[in-house]
Amino acid sequence: MRLFTANASIMNTFKILIFILLFSLSSCYKPPTQKKITKSPVYTYLPKDNIREIEPGLFLEVTKVDPSDLDQDTYEASSRYSSENEIFTKTAIEREKQSTTKERKFPFEKAFDAIDWLESKQIIDHHLAIKIKQSYSKDLTTTEDIGTTTAPSETTKWQYPSTCNPYRANRFTMFRIQAANESNEIKKIQLSNFIISCGYEQLQPLSIKYFDTIFLSTSNEYQNILRFNMPNELLIPKSQKVVKYLAVPIIDERESQVTLTLISDKSSQTFNFQRQILFQGGTYNYIYYKIDPKTFFTSPNITVVIKFENELYLLDNPETLWIYENDIDKPVDIFCFTEVGKDFEFGKIENIKLSEYKSHVVPIKLKSY
Repeated sequence: MRLFTANASIMNTFKILIFILLFSLSSCYKPPTQKKITKSPVYTYLPKDNIREIEPGLFLEVTKVDPSDLDQDTYEASSRYSSENEIFTKTAIEREKQSTTKERKFPFEKAFDAIDWLESKQIIDHHLAIKIKQSYSKDLTTTEDIGTTTAPSETTKWQYPSTCNPYRANRFTMFRIQAANESNEIKKIQLSNFIISCGYEQLQPLSIKYFDTIFLSTSNEYQNILRFNMPNELLIPKSQKVVKYLAVPIIDERESQVTLTLISDKSSQTFNFQRQILFQGGTYNYIYYKIDPKTFFTSPNITVVIKFENELYLLDNPETLWIYENDIDKPVDIFCFTEVGKDFEFGKIENIKLSEYKSHVVPIKLKSY
């Protein structure tokens, strides 16, 4: 009996030691500080603008575009509100004062007032104010990794929601068509006269009728199809310009050339676009850093914006930042904003190098205004 008791005691002691060891190992666990990200190649087509006089007095300017290029135009078009004298955006409507001088309320009014105040005091600039406001949209564009492993851009592009872009849901090859009528008579262009070719593929543009099967007639997407898609017959009054878009199911853009041809009864005009690689793509190492905002509020929703090489990035997770390993010695600005009730806090650190934070934790103290 004593032997059995002694063995049981030894087993219990052994179990306790195993538990302590496992607990110690788990408490020492740290999440990985590196990950590999694969980037796809990025390319463009040249010339950017291909201009021809297709018949006397009728000029056609053709540009190869990406569906995302229409995010801004389609969003702004769907945000229009007409009155007798003015056109307002949705934000302007929400912030408009009614005739009774009682201000109209909307969910983010206090936050937007705080952001506007920071801008008015020149604590933040206009572009940063827009980016912080975008964080309140459910359709916001966010990221968790930044770095120079992307195609070079000529200018900074500000992100617009894609929810009103009818071309976003499917993959399309697209062209922007600007027709200018410099004659004294009405000109016509038929949709069926366009042909898009790439390699051995040949396609005709999709008509407005095709999109009837995809979108409700009352939706913003369908209204934008009516605005932007090339109709079956385009009429251009004298001395006017018209912009429309052609879309076909995406073709094999690995081919070196994409061609758009406009056929008429007597002749044809061909617009050639050569493929040019901007970025080869590949697999890259990224380094993890934890953004650690110090705030008076308890469990606040914090917006974190990173400024890197004159580009603003809205973090998907306000505490998680992955940066390309070759960029950790480049200057970075970090901005944090949060609001609870009538109060708000803002903090920033500018011109820092993440490589100086050996613990991979970047503390930022937020200030109440």
